[in-house]
Amino acid sequence: MIKIIRNEKGQFSIIAAVLLAIVLVTAVVTTYSMINFSLPKEQTNVLSSVDEMNISLKQMLEFAVGYYCSVLQVTGNATFARESALNYLSSGLEFIAVSHPEWNPSFQIVNMNFSTQWYEISSYSAGFLHIVYNLSGIGINNIVYSSHCSLLLNIVNVTDTHAIVSVVKDENLTELNLNSQNFVFYYYDNTISRWTPITSQDVLAQGNQYLVEIPDEVDKTCFLLKVSDDRGITATSFYSTIRKPQYTYIFNWNATGMENIYSQLEYDKIVIEVLQNGTLRWLGQKLLDGKPIPPVPVKCIRVSANSNAENLEERQIPFQVEDWASDYTVPLGRSNKETKFSYGNMIVFLIDHTIKNVTIWWDGRDSAEQTSYATQRNFNDKIQASGKAILDNGVITVTINYASGDFYIETSTCRADFMRINGHNPRFYASPSFPIINGTVRDIVQQEAEWPRYFYWGFPNTYAQIVITLPANTTYYTYAIRPIFVNASTCPENRALTDLTPIIITKSGNFQVFTENGTNNQKPVAVQTSSGSYFFYNFSDGKWEHHWSQFISNGVGAGIMFTDVNNINLYFFDSIAGQETGALKVTKNSGVTIEFSPVVLHQALFQYPLDITWFGAVVSIENTDLIYDPSAPDNAGLWIIVEHPPEIQLVE
Repeated sequence: MIKIIRNEKGQFSIIAAVLLAIVLVTAVVTTYSMINFSLPKEQTNVLSSVDEMNISLKQMLEFAVGYYCSVLQVTGNATFARESALNYLSSGLEFIAVSHPEWNPSFQIVNMNFSTQWYEISSYSAGFLHIVYNLSGIGINNIVYSSHCSLLLNIVNVTDTHAIVSVVKDENLTELNLNSQNFVFYYYDNTISRWTPITSQDVLAQGNQYLVEIPDEVDKTCFLLKVSDDRGITATSFYSTIRKPQYTYIFNWNATGMENIYSQLEYDKIVIEVLQNGTLRWLGQKLLDGKPIPPVPVKCIRVSANSNAENLEERQIPFQVEDWASDYTVPLGRSNKETKFSYGNMIVFLIDHTIKNVTIWWDGRDSAEQTSYATQRNFNDKIQASGKAILDNGVITVTINYASGDFYIETSTCRADFMRINGHNPRFYASPSFPIINGTVRDIVQQEAEWPRYFYWGFPNTYAQIVITLPANTTYYTYAIRPIFVNASTCPENRALTDLTPIIITKSGNFQVFTENGTNNQKPVAVQTSSGSYFFYNFSDGKWEHHWSQFISNGVGAGIMFTDVNNINLYFFDSIAGQETGALKVTKNSGVTIEFSPVVLHQALFQYPLDITWFGAVVSIENTDLIYDPSAPDNAGLWIIVEHPPEIQLVE
């Protein structure tokens, strides 16, 4: 009889299942061939029956640990890997019983444990088996057997050409029987956005260590090294120049002498997105080319601020890990905690001027649990049946309206409409999706716009994607608006854009209106406008500085702001039109309208496919920080977070 303690099954993707099938077939064939060899049907004079059984159980444990490592590497799910390895061991025990019916063996697994600690400078994989078995056919019962196996990999040092590595197995035995095929480097290939394996061509055993040549493709300041032995047990280590399983980013808020302005603000929060390849972004603008995140399970990731090596745990801050598709343009939702961090995942957290450093780190143990800082709820959101979603981030309330084919967003201070083309608003046939609601760091809403008729509404083969995020405890929500003009060969003539306005914000009432019109000594020059319409465009070479516009009355108002990259993209169609056409249009009459219009001054003609995204933020001002405060020292305001975000340095 075989009695095995089982755990609850995990889940894995279809692709992982295919890979696991390959791993299973290979492992079973190898294992059974070894058992056949080690357990001849005729009793030998070399080993007693008990010795033979113990040797076979030891081999089964080793192969089960190797299988556990293989499943864990594919899925990242330790629960599923443990269950799979236990089933694998069970099938091996059954095979032993079938191979030796004359022994009439039965087994009871008292304890079986697998453990790994990967993606650190020193990593290991290990397994332990405690089993009681009977060989009733030959009168042997209640044999207690315990065994342990392990593989420990340590990257001792890295030179310009080689990694110096120690490999130890089981009871601190140095493993010196490996060759180049046992050492696999992984480097991040930006062309395919993936950690890519490459085998070292030169491995030399020196004393108790290996001298492993690092392939030219590998970044010697950041790589993974996987070692496998002839038992199939693997261990994967992470190397960086600081020799720790972490990345630390230093934020310099005074790079342009602006720290005094930051210190006057209360709501200067910036949303930092960390992509798999190490890029740090804010409102669609790259802030740093960092180092790639290893493929650790999401549950292992931690984020700490203003910390050092001794207090990372106690200095944790909220963050969330998100799934995105189509080159980080389509939000899918929160990442499952068992997901291996890979292309399409991003880590998101908030910083302000009080944050001097942030460390992303990971607990490489397979037993690691997801931190509460990645799951806590910081919103009070409600989706109503009436075609409204009310999102509350603790500072402002944002209402998403989507009834009767409309889509617009309201706060107490303004309304925002989206994607007007040639004077016509799109139709929104489906309700928006809510990939993340009641989030930890931010909510995400996604909507798609369409134009049903060519001559009246817009163009054939024209769509638009709108992604709205509401960060926690901020006075703004962000937008990413992406018109997609696909192949237009069916058009009777060129597309003629006379008006392309991705976002319009409006409010009735009497307000002071300020708009940036250039800079002086890196600070905005604000123009106050009276009644009528005003166009802020690229009126001379290099004059791109129109990052924001706001309206305000008695400390209440709203505005729009965007970074340098999106400031430049406001004039994307200027080259297509052959003259200035993009502008911020500000109109003040009985109320205020601010329009972000890449096509407004002149017509732009084109027929080829086109895909562009504009990012920005809509600020709700309710006796909170203004975008631009004409009465504050240095006109302090939220303009600084888009024009002068902190400079970031990666500690290496």
